[in-house]
Amino acid sequence: MWDFARWFKLTLAVALGLAYVFGSGSIYLFGSLFFGVQAILNMGCGCATGNCTTTVKKDEKQISYDIEEYKPTK
Repeated sequence: MWDFARWFKLTLAVALGLAYVFGSGSIYLFGSLFFGVQAILNMGCGCATGNCTTTVKKDEKQISYDIEEYKPTK
């Protein structure tokens, strides 16, 4: 599914690719390839395999704690 982040990365990759073609900086080619791969493969910088997502479990059990006042003894 293509969301805003993927479209943004693809747009940035195309813009950097055009900057490389019409300019003379090789950093633009690196940036274009970097963001292009991220957009096409739906990858991020750190979690390439999607292992960073966590599932939120809705736990129905409620834990209660009894808090007693601390009374020091000598």
